[in-house]
Amino acid sequence: MAEVNPRTLFLEILSNDFHPILKRLGFEGKGQKYKRIKEEVVEFLEIEGSKWDGVCYVEMGIFPLMFLDTPWEDKKISDAKKITFADCPIHFRLKSKSGSDSWSYGKGDDSQAKESVKRLVQAYSENGEPIFQRADSLSKLSNCYFETAINAYSKIEDFGIFNTNIPPLMAQVHFHLGNLDLAVKFLRGGIEYFQKEPNAWRFKESIDKLQSAISEIEKIRQM
Repeated sequence: MAEVNPRTLFLEILSNDFHPILKRLGFEGKGQKYKRIKEEVVEFLEIEGSKWDGVCYVEMGIFPLMFLDTPWEDKKISDAKKITFADCPIHFRLKSKSGSDSWSYGKGDDSQAKESVKRLVQAYSENGEPIFQRADSLSKLSNCYFETAINAYSKIEDFGIFNTNIPPLMAQVHFHLGNLDLAVKFLRGGIEYFQKEPNAWRFKESIDKLQSAISEIEKIRQM
């Protein structure tokens, strides 16, 4: 009898058990890459394997569509269908309630693979889809990162470790919601963060971009 490849078996079971759920939830795609286009955001879910550990990860991403027409945003994408996971300013990894973020292929045993897939599907139901639902519009996104996080730059539990995408992201969200004061606060918070970094000169380009965004908002205020 030919030896069963654990990864192949796992992905086959995952396709049978998880694919129909994602389809019912409105995702398009197959295999290991899925995408869902909503009115204000595009959401991604991708299964990424590890070459060494015999496990996979579920990477999730959110692309707010207001990025397509923000005055100071450099990257211009004309069609939501052309947006890829790599374009997402918000990305995080699916975790179980226990905090685990990896899913074992098993050792080629059918029952092991099924149990691992079952845990993955449960984790998505409990921790994955709810996060997507909490951030599927600009108004919801505006409540995901509170003003107290502007200068704190602490870990944001739902979306993983804080990254430098957050200040311009939240500035753009609030800009499109008409909250210009909050937009400027996030941008200034980002500038202050970079200026406090060791060797701050390395972040000059990022600082200049945030400062340019503030100038754009000030121009709009004067209209």
